[in-house]
Amino acid sequence: RVYMCGLEMATFQTGNPTRCGNLPQFSIHENGNPYALCIEQQKAFVSTFDGKTKLGFALNGDTSHYGVAVKMLQTRGQSAWESSLVYKTKDDGGGSHCPQNESGSENTFLSHQRLNVGHPDGFAPWLAGLVDGDGTFWFGQNKNGSWDFCFKVAQAAYNVKLLHYLKKKLQIGSVTHANKNKTMFQFRIRDPKLLHTFVVPLLKTTCFMTKSKAWDFEKFEKALHVYIHAKYPSAVSDQLHAIKNTEMPGEYVPSIWLTVKNGGSARMDCFKQQHPSKGWILGFTEAEGSFYLQVKSMNPLRVVHGFGWTQNHEKLLLEMLRQRFGIKAAVKLHVHGKAWMLDTTAASAVEGCIKFFEKRLKGMKAVEFSKWARSYRKHKGHAEKLLQLRDQVRDSKRNK
Repeated sequence: RVYMCGLEMATFQTGNPTRCGNLPQFSIHENGNPYALCIEQQKAFVSTFDGKTKLGFALNGDTSHYGVAVKMLQTRGQSAWESSLVYKTKDDGGGSHCPQNESGSENTFLSHQRLNVGHPDGFAPWLAGLVDGDGTFWFGQNKNGSWDFCFKVAQAAYNVKLLHYLKKKLQIGSVTHANKNKTMFQFRIRDPKLLHTFVVPLLKTTCFMTKSKAWDFEKFEKALHVYIHAKYPSAVSDQLHAIKNTEMPGEYVPSIWLTVKNGGSARMDCFKQQHPSKGWILGFTEAEGSFYLQVKSMNPLRVVHGFGWTQNHEKLLLEMLRQRFGIKAAVKLHVHGKAWMLDTTAASAVEGCIKFFEKRLKGMKAVEFSKWARSYRKHKGHAEKLLQLRDQVRDSKRNK
């Protein structure tokens, strides 16, 4: 049984590991730390925290340190590889710490391979869909005059499992109560450096599908860039206030939707290239989807399966989902007129939904979907059994 830490060659210039996983010019010693890895003309110390491993490098006498979160890998006669977030904190003289790579430019080394495990359609699109539904990008000035930044995803206590899953995947952030009576929980990341070097680059690889979230993200990214690169953060307060108070234009089109073609004419490619993507739909459904059982008639008693989504302002988005799933029902306003709704009980659409979502959801929505899909296969047409299942699901939500 061998444990090893794999570091990307592009990060530390240590050379490429051989197929068996050996790193050249490495030896292991004890010098007061749990382990110390020594490279020719380079030194490294290793310490453990929160089940991870933290490595700090001093390169040829350079006192700058590199923080690395890597995963311990178990190998049995085969090579193993894991890379993660890497950033250098360099004091620029003004008290702010700017994430940089060896050359001094901004960079993030992220293991997309690790994040995509369990997400064949991509983790980043899944996260964007989840954030489009239940995520928040926030920044503001506190009572002390300094600026705070926060990325969070909120869920009811019933679905706190999803937030712990998100924390486990990202390996950063915290899960805390969002209100005093503990009916809501939130996953939060508040470190500006991690937000700038990890969260923003990850989400920029994908596409938000709601205009409001895309606008919030663009403002958040711009404000973080100003704050991180300021020599004195207090000197950019006016600039940050201006960004925060900027209203979304009426004809706003997210920059990530735009591509420049045909002599500079911009068009919305995101809506034309089979978007929303599968990964995004999965994440959005974790937040806004509903799998339900509906009483169609009382005499005789008839209960049918249905599914759908609700959105406050994004009618166009629901139209796209309607086309994607071949739903004949129209997008309509909720009975109270405050939100748009798309749902269907058509058997063909339900069967297509089951095929699409089977074994792909992560939180309590996965449990609900599993029971819902199983009841369609085993108890379709058996109204009393379906009503019993509906009541069980409702009771489990109320008891959390």
